[in-house]
Amino acid sequence: MQEVLDNKVKQARLEAQRVKEEVARYVTETHPMVADRLNLSSYQNEVDTAIAPLDRATAIDTAIAHQSQIETLRKALIQQVDREAEGLQQRSASEESDTVVKSIVSLSVVNVAKKSVLETPEEVEEYVDALKMALLAELEQNNRVRLM
Repeated sequence: MQEVLDNKVKQARLEAQRVKEEVARYVTETHPMVADRLNLSSYQNEVDTAIAPLDRATAIDTAIAHQSQIETLRKALIQQVDREAEGLQQRSASEESDTVVKSIVSLSVVNVAKKSVLETPEEVEEYVDALKMALLAELEQNNRVRLM
């Protein structure tokens, strides 16, 4: 039983490390103009805080719950990064009158589909067309799109 718990704790820690790396990569790739002004260590500290209770985990379901919490935290951190970066960009844009700041909107590619399983080439075409329409609609509103 202890071996299974140790394995789940290890998996949760690996997930936490992956989230830290993913958020860091997201900051530099998505917001290169303000990446140096975003406090990356605060995002990493939030992940560390979320996994700190794992040291005291005595049940497998506790470790699994923390792993799930880390995945939820990943989404929240990416949204937080977007909000903070947008604020920094808007402040910079107010100093430079010709700069346009685009908001980032999330688009869940699964929510675009009418079906959750595609079985025919026609269904694939319908899905691709619907996805294209949804993406173009966001771009027409001068948004950037984060795929989820």
